[in-house]
Amino acid sequence: GIRTLLTDTSPFAGGEIFVLKERQTVEDLKESLDTVTAALERMASSPSRRPPVIYFDGLGDNIGGWQDTREGREVISVVLAWSLYVTKERSLCHVIFGVQHSFITRVLNRFRMLHSNAKMFDLVDLSLPAARTLLRAR
Repeated sequence: GIRTLLTDTSPFAGGEIFVLKERQTVEDLKESLDTVTAALERMASSPSRRPPVIYFDGLGDNIGGWQDTREGREVISVVLAWSLYVTKERSLCHVIFGVQHSFITRVLNRFRMLHSNAKMFDLVDLSLPAARTLLRAR
């Protein structure tokens, strides 16, 4: 089944949060993503809009080995295909996945569509001076 998947769809009407629970089906996930897509399309018509950022947290947690099941692979495939659609094809938003490096490696090997369509970077704890230096360098 789908493990806890938290999607922050801010700034939808003040920043709602979609929480998809374990017992939802892949079809429920697709309906939820269709709802988000419709909201993004409405937001896109705003002349001064800035693309929202959608953050997926927990998708990479392989608790109980769910990613290795047929349904788990389908869930990941649906989310990744949707992410490419709303970012690359439609330019409706940015999508960020908060996952561990091992998930990225596994997903890149399974889903070749991501190789040229994703930017990956590691986040680490930095001291305040190191963080300032990094930000000023960019």
